[in-house]
Amino acid sequence: MRSATSHFLSRLRTGMYGLLILLSVSLSAQPNAPIWPTDVQYKFNIGTYTWTDSNSYQFMVLQVTGLPDINTEYSKIIELELSLSDQPAFTWQQDPYSGGYGYVSLISKDQTFAPVMVLKEVVYDSVSGFHQIQHTSLFLTDDFDRIKQDEILVLYSRGGFGYVSQNHMDMINYTQGFRFDKSDLIRNGDQPLADNKWYAAWIAQAPPGYWDPRKSEHVEDLHQYYDDYMQSTYPDGR
Repeated sequence: MRSATSHFLSRLRTGMYGLLILLSVSLSAQPNAPIWPTDVQYKFNIGTYTWTDSNSYQFMVLQVTGLPDINTEYSKIIELELSLSDQPAFTWQQDPYSGGYGYVSLISKDQTFAPVMVLKEVVYDSVSGFHQIQHTSLFLTDDFDRIKQDEILVLYSRGGFGYVSQNHMDMINYTQGFRFDKSDLIRNGDQPLADNKWYAAWIAQAPPGYWDPRKSEHVEDLHQYYDDYMQSTYPDGR
């Protein structure tokens, strides 16, 4: 008959071998790079939304659907109980890989437009049959008055993916251009317009602590991404 010590060591070796297999499977299942968007859809029009003062206004609305977002632990909690020991159970948990894309801005040839409000929600896509993340950026109705018909606007979003406890994150930028079509921007006369004059008056009496995303110190200079997109998409300058 084997001694209790040899029996314990045998179970420990077996348990640790199984643990290493589980670790290998869990590690191999994890992505090792940010997820690049593959099927992103967008819509740019005028829509009515409720502002923080509980009143409804018309905004220029950019809705972008399909930017990846991870809020899932790919790991399992592995417990190895040493039943022949009085020591507590050994628990190992893999650092979850997570992340997502931030709000979407618009960039023209001469300007960078920052939204006055951003919304992020889960929506159901009836075409693919899956739920997706939808980013909604609200702009002021006269932001694009100087943009000409068929001028190219570039939507921009930055994604961050990594491991929280390891304090590691990889950044990835997404850009997509489209031609500005004023015929899609039909204003509804029933609701007031959220324009720059309205926003300036509201900011003057905004609640204390309100974070204004339009302030220059909160808006990174993104124009380089417009230039990069145009050069990669239209290398001949057309």
